[in-house]
Amino acid sequence: MQPEYIRKDAEAKLETHKRFVTLKQQQIEQPAQLSQAWFAKRRSITELMGLTGSKLSGLLFISTKDELDCYREEIWGKLFGHPRKKIWSPESKLWINWGSTYEPVATLSFLDACPHMYILEAPLMQSNCHNWAASSPDGFYVDTSCVDTEGKPEMGVVEIKCPGKSKKANTKPTYYYIAQVRRLHSLLHYTYFE
Repeated sequence: MQPEYIRKDAEAKLETHKRFVTLKQQQIEQPAQLSQAWFAKRRSITELMGLTGSKLSGLLFISTKDELDCYREEIWGKLFGHPRKKIWSPESKLWINWGSTYEPVATLSFLDACPHMYILEAPLMQSNCHNWAASSPDGFYVDTSCVDTEGKPEMGVVEIKCPGKSKKANTKPTYYYIAQVRRLHSLLHYTYFE
């Protein structure tokens, strides 16, 4: 099966899954992640200064002067009208495509493995304090097996990562993801990361 069909098939299954709640079902009028409208909204935020969860976490793992210079040009150049757009290598583009293709498949697998969990599709979350900061969590979770003293279920942010089968696969979370998830964590009190 070709990657675009894998994603579309999984997305269609999520649309009708009993424990996946779409933006439309939540009556949230925002574009779905990865749609053209979503990318346009994200660009409108990043053009201000450009700090998304993944961009912010990238700062923490700069290892050379050249990488730092590129990062500075990309971020600070926006403020002074000389932005430098990041250029992804062909290999990086393949890994990005892999992740976006298999994310809905992983979401379905997560729901199948956790019958007590619900996942709500998440919109692009822009900071209330800083209009130049935003995050795009993969969803919000409701865990009906874990309730507080008032009977309210645990809720939090879901961030799904789909590393490649061999070269990029890790047995534990990559540090880069921890910083991204921490940014998402600031939106709510809990984050479920697997």
